Amino acid sequence: ITGRDSHDRCIVCLGVEHAQSALEVADCSHRSRMTMCTLHSRRALFERSSLPRGSGPMAASSPGTSSTALHVSFSEEGELMDASEPEESSQPMLYEELLEVVTRAVAKLDLAWPGEQQRQRAPSKLDERFLRPVSLPRRRGLPFFPDLHAEVSSSWETPYSARASSHHFSLYANVVGAKACGYGAMPRVEETLASYLSPSVALSLKAPVFPTKPIRATSALVGKSYAPAGQAAGCLHTMGVLQSYQADLLHDLDEGLSSGATDIKELRRAADLTLRATKHTARAVGRSMAALVATERHLWLTLSDLPDKDRAVLLNAPMAPLGLFGDAVTAVVNRFQESKKQSAAFQQYLPRRSRGAGRSPETERR
Repeated sequence: ITGRDSHDRCIVCLGVEHAQSALEVADCSHRSRMTMCTLHSRRALFERSSLPRGSGPMAASSPGTSSTALHVSFSEEGELMDASEPEESSQPMLYEELLEVVTRAVAKLDLAWPGEQQRQRAPSKLDERFLRPVSLPRRRGLPFFPDLHAEVSSSWETPYSARASSHHFSLYANVVGAKACGYGAMPRVEETLASYLSPSVALSLKAPVFPTKPIRATSALVGKSYAPAGQAAGCLHTMGVLQSYQADLLHDLDEGLSSGATDIKELRRAADLTLRATKHTARAVGRSMAALVATERHLWLTLSDLPDKDRAVLLNAPMAPLGLFGDAVTAVVNRFQESKKQSAAFQQYLPRRSRGAGRSPETERR
């Protein structure tokens, strides 16, 4: 018996029925002291151990108990630690706990969460005949949050010309030491290496740049995608501080260490600030994704001889998940074909005067 477990006997002595009832029915006075992960670990211990699954508790004073008892203990986090159990055994229990809370959150927020069709696995001749098959439970995809996607995709209409940052976002991303840790911009290349790889750089007093225009454009787009990602990382620091603060306030309320009304208001303030920071983080991630799409488009367009004006139209076309350029290429081709048809029609019905055909001097005198 260790940590938060207030029972007078160990989990092995209490038996499988108690472990199951403590997980499903809230009739155990000791249950509130332990986390869901601990309760799942108790039940999983019996399912995977070789101890007999009797219906009653095992006598603590039975002979040979000290030599045959399964040694178990609980860590500070409440997880069951058994030397014969792999570390991956806690993953299904963590997923169950996550799924349990997410299910209630989906119901509270009234989100759509369609079920996924599970493909039936064909039976194999290598399947077990007698032993229970060991397989991880199928994990259901977590719900899609449309409101968050709206923030992420807010800059996807113009991925090439979208700004890398905004004034309001800097309120949450302006973290002390962020630039020193590399959050501000892409690290610059060392001047000695740049001078070696591109000798023309050594003749200039400016910052090292790539020698050709297409590569310089690619480097600028890469830097444009790096900056919003660094801003999102800085904003995560603010979110982490606020969420940790909320967790401590909730802990104090649960333990009765603080007054309720004041901390409830403080919790609501911290929660709203966290939601604001989440919005700006999502927008920064979306800007980074948009810049990466523009970079990929630019790399493909370097294989063409398009003029810069037409290239900018394709680079700034709205993002589409089904294709890199979406309908932009088709629109440009259709516009070119329509322009060609109009030019042919004008030439037939409204021919232009040729450059060599000028008026005679006699006509000019008149």
